[in-house]
Amino acid sequence: MRTALRRIAAGALAYVVSYVLTGLVTVPRLGRYLVQGSYSAAILDVYHSAGSPLWQAVGWFTLNAHGISVDVAAVRNTGNFVYEGALWLGILPGWLGLVPVVACLLVGVAVTARGRSSPVPVSVGAYMVPGYLFAVLLSSVAFAGALGPVAASASIAPLRQYLGGRWLLLVVLAPLVFGSLGALLGQSPVLTATIERLRSGPSLR
Repeated sequence: MRTALRRIAAGALAYVVSYVLTGLVTVPRLGRYLVQGSYSAAILDVYHSAGSPLWQAVGWFTLNAHGISVDVAAVRNTGNFVYEGALWLGILPGWLGLVPVVACLLVGVAVTARGRSSPVPVSVGAYMVPGYLFAVLLSSVAFAGALGPVAASASIAPLRQYLGGRWLLLVVLAPLVFGSLGALLGQSPVLTATIERLRSGPSLR
């Protein structure tokens, strides 16, 4: 039971890792993504008026990476700020869609590498799915709402947008496929031997 709960928690952790990685790659381009053309109420102006809530903007981008759009009440036609190019395989929204994949892969490796048993890799990914989905839905609430003291709010409603659509497919497949692949890589003899050497540390004799 504890093992199952730890793996479900690993799914939520993978989403947190996705948030951190998304922040690293989008913050330097923040001004580029938050400019909505020549609209009179540009999202960048609203963002600055709200006190520049960076944590919230990174949350929008993280949801965007999963194909979930964000609507800001004071700005017309907002949606996926960071979408660039066509969907990969009909699912991944541009290059940023690779971030959830990488996050799930890394956490899948960590889950297996830290354990002393050798679980079936697919079971690791399968348990990660509910934790990951819960974190996505929770973040859609956490990153919505009022933007500071200004008369603007962000609306994020994934279930109303695309129930059973592409975003849900990505949210399920990322931990299931790449969490499992990470778990498989975590069982590789080379990685296992390296971790054991690091755990044992240098000999004092």
